[in-house]
Amino acid sequence: MDKGNERITIGVLVGGIMDYFTIEICRGVAQMARTFDVDVVVLPGKYLNRDLSGNKELTYEYQFNTLFQYAKIPQIQGIIVAEGSIGCFANEEIMREMLSQYEGIPSVLIASRQEGYTTVNFDNRIGIREGMRYLIERVNCKKIGMLGGPLCNSDARERKEVYEQVLAEYGLPFEKKQYVGGSYERGCYQEAGRLLDDNPDLDAILCVNDDTALGLYEEMKRRGLVPGRDISVLGFDDTRLAARATPPLSSVKADPMELGNVALKMLLNKIEGRSVCDMELPTHFVRRGSIAKVKQKIVTEEAGKASELADAYFGDIYYRYRDGEQADVIYRLKDSFIRLVDLLEEAAEGEELLSNQAFRIEMAVDEYIASGAITYADMGVLIPNFQKIFHDVESSVSNIEKRCELKQLFANIYCKMLQAMDNRWGEDMEYKIREDHQTKLFVRETLLFEKGNDLSYAMMIGRLQWLGVKNAMVYIFPEIISHLARESFEIPDYLYLKAYLKDGVAISIPKLRQKVSRNMLFRNNVVDPDRRFFEVMLPLYSNENLYGVVLMDLTEKVFENGEFLVNQLSSAAKMIDLLKTNEKVQQKLEESLAVLKENNIALDNLSRIDAMTGILNRRGFMDAAQKMIDRKDGTVYVIYVDMNNLKIINDRYGHEEGDYSLKLIADILGKTVEGRGVAGRIGGDEFACALDYDKEDEGEAVLQEIYHQFYLHNQSSDKPYNVTVSAGTSKVDEESGLTLQHALTQADEGLYHVKMLRSKDVAKE
Repeated sequence: MDKGNERITIGVLVGGIMDYFTIEICRGVAQMARTFDVDVVVLPGKYLNRDLSGNKELTYEYQFNTLFQYAKIPQIQGIIVAEGSIGCFANEEIMREMLSQYEGIPSVLIASRQEGYTTVNFDNRIGIREGMRYLIERVNCKKIGMLGGPLCNSDARERKEVYEQVLAEYGLPFEKKQYVGGSYERGCYQEAGRLLDDNPDLDAILCVNDDTALGLYEEMKRRGLVPGRDISVLGFDDTRLAARATPPLSSVKADPMELGNVALKMLLNKIEGRSVCDMELPTHFVRRGSIAKVKQKIVTEEAGKASELADAYFGDIYYRYRDGEQADVIYRLKDSFIRLVDLLEEAAEGEELLSNQAFRIEMAVDEYIASGAITYADMGVLIPNFQKIFHDVESSVSNIEKRCELKQLFANIYCKMLQAMDNRWGEDMEYKIREDHQTKLFVRETLLFEKGNDLSYAMMIGRLQWLGVKNAMVYIFPEIISHLARESFEIPDYLYLKAYLKDGVAISIPKLRQKVSRNMLFRNNVVDPDRRFFEVMLPLYSNENLYGVVLMDLTEKVFENGEFLVNQLSSAAKMIDLLKTNEKVQQKLEESLAVLKENNIALDNLSRIDAMTGILNRRGFMDAAQKMIDRKDGTVYVIYVDMNNLKIINDRYGHEEGDYSLKLIADILGKTVEGRGVAGRIGGDEFACALDYDKEDEGEAVLQEIYHQFYLHNQSSDKPYNVTVSAGTSKVDEESGLTLQHALTQADEGLYHVKMLRSKDVAKE
């Protein structure tokens, strides 16, 4: 969708990159973004006003909230704000203050009741009423408690109100001690313990969300209590963890993916100037093992044949994927499910025995399982729905022998399902082992740099393909920003685009093109301005220090590894900065030593000579090379040379061998340019040459001569290691207009691409 000639870009403000609510909202937004061809950037802050005093590990997570400032960049035409997660610890005043900064930007709020804003919410009442009615009418619960959320949050308040209303409607007792407020988090053990201690006779507990319910599970386990046996437990949200809990958690199905889906449609209508009304999405009760079993025969909810109810059964089992990216897979799965149900019903209603049709049914079961029956199912409702199908089919069978066959047939189906589940668990374990290995490689290779230069940023993002990321950008602030908790944050006027990942290839940006206005961060001329994207922005920080931000494709693996990813990339950014600082200190130290020598040694040329190698030092080289450029009418070629693997040689063979290698490099370079130029050592293991050169091969002949000299030395040397270098070239002439410093920078960037191909193995075979 275009606004004028520009494709629309939407900002999505959420709380926590790995939060279930965030992930599902983003999936819903992504689905609609593809449909309407809009670009999206997700800004995952954290939870406003959250008390972190009891958790030192989370002390600096407030840095994530600086991302909310980027939603004000003019390139973003509208915003979706997941207020329900961002503000779950904040009161309305704090949220209104936060929202006020986006005045004038079209917006839609998710899970919010803020007056004056367009909102989309869950109807908390329907699903909670269904669940509580089931507990009261079917399970005969007489005393129901509630483990609630922070009452500054509108959803938490509304869920408490519905809970109290239903108790009143049924004339059930309610005392203040039956309700304990807490957070939306799993670590609510203290609150859960108080609820259990104060109400030892509870039949059931309603929890404000699934995370809280799973925290209650852990507290019950510590006390020897079993959900569904001792106390029925009902959650809210119906997360994937709910279905995988032991026992599977009954919950209120509230689809945040649909919230994201609807929110984007509403926002696009607002941007187009159309009138938009607030919306509420329905919720419904999902029963699983955490609610006590009703001791009565299982019957279908609706009268009718199994084939007529097949759509409803399928929707109940696979509701999470009805509109997802796996639509084609789910359509095929549904076809195989309906064929199986039809075949079971046809076989049951026919006159011949089931044994005569066993092969056809077995093939249909295998096809159904192979289509992803176990992979995509909510396992908490799969078997109960097949039990309903069994009773539907059985009702049409009067022959006792055939009924026995039918029971055996369904027993075989359950066995096949259990085998498929076992296979799936095995595959999951193998996947986890592979992921652990990839994680270790990622940790190692994102920190696999020796220098604090701009090329290291390209190495930092070079391994992001492991996460399915093909495109990324690294922006670094002009200076480190010290940002304390509860301080305001302003984006610098300019950031520096150090490197980007394009179609999986890491590219370092030349210094002259790095400076980008804060208003052009998402789309600019440095990276393809017409690119389409669904990206997430993550902060690069260490404690109170902010280094910059990284933008990257938002993939499923980024959702799974978001917190780890931020920590790892932030560590890399910090390491680069420390190396850069160290190199500056080292350079200043060397310069100080040179000055000291000047003060103590009368001969000026000694201050221009590198004490270790005997060739020019940085000062001497820069002066001599500049004089060449000043007096030369033709071309002066500049060569930037970097020793490979100095650290490995130092560590493995000792610093004396490292010094020997540096002297050797100086000797070879000095002889190569003798009579036609100058060579110097300009850093620890960095050298440079400047020479008169009139050939048209971009300096290739000189590079090959240098490489050949090292080859000859390594062939004849009795050292146990090879001494090698990487080099890049640039030229200074009237046409290029480059200064000596710019030429060195350009040559250094050319060196980087050679360096990436070097071998880390220095030992001779």
